[in-house]
Amino acid sequence: MGYTLTEKILMKNTGKDSIKPGDLIIAKVDRVMVHDIFAPFVIEKFREMGFEKVWNPDKIVFVYDHLIPTSFIEDSRHHKIGDAFAIEQGINAVHRVDGVCHQLMPELGYVTPGQVAFGTDSHTTTYGAVGAFSTGIGYTEMAAIFGTGQLWLKVPPTIKFIINGQLAEGVYAKDIILRILGDIGADGATYKAMEFSGSTVDALSIAGRMTLCNMAV
Repeated sequence: MGYTLTEKILMKNTGKDSIKPGDLIIAKVDRVMVHDIFAPFVIEKFREMGFEKVWNPDKIVFVYDHLIPTSFIEDSRHHKIGDAFAIEQGINAVHRVDGVCHQLMPELGYVTPGQVAFGTDSHTTTYGAVGAFSTGIGYTEMAAIFGTGQLWLKVPPTIKFIINGQLAEGVYAKDIILRILGDIGADGATYKAMEFSGSTVDALSIAGRMTLCNMAV
């Protein structure tokens, strides 16, 4: 039996000759994204863990989009802490009012096919649309990546969705994923990878594929 896309990406990332669901692996992270809400918490944990320097400033992206524009005085604190840390660590990829994080990451080439990427937002699964392995994580995990460039994870089993046929007028990618969620339930793919294929998916634009993957979480 062959390997799924997720398994192939993780095999390449770890240099393993074989891999199976349930295996514990240590992935070498290609790119991470931190949004403004979580920036102070990631930085605080980073320092609590005793780290002084991030593993690679060129692989870290800060995106200020959740608290733009700021609604409360306290919101500006998130930006100030993130900015100071970025300057201290030499992180140049800091985006403010440039767009939504999950659009920027693929559009600006931060995430590309075959990469392993993590973000502090649950909808980081969006990057699967360009053939990457990606998911959202908590700020403690992100702090560990900041310091080591690695993250252990359990290889997920994969659910393959084969979708064929031409979409009727007024039916879009959002309708496809809503139907899937209705069929399997909101928890139907917990700690599983979702792989989409078929003629319908082949005909979707990248924007449509991002919609599918965005709601996979």
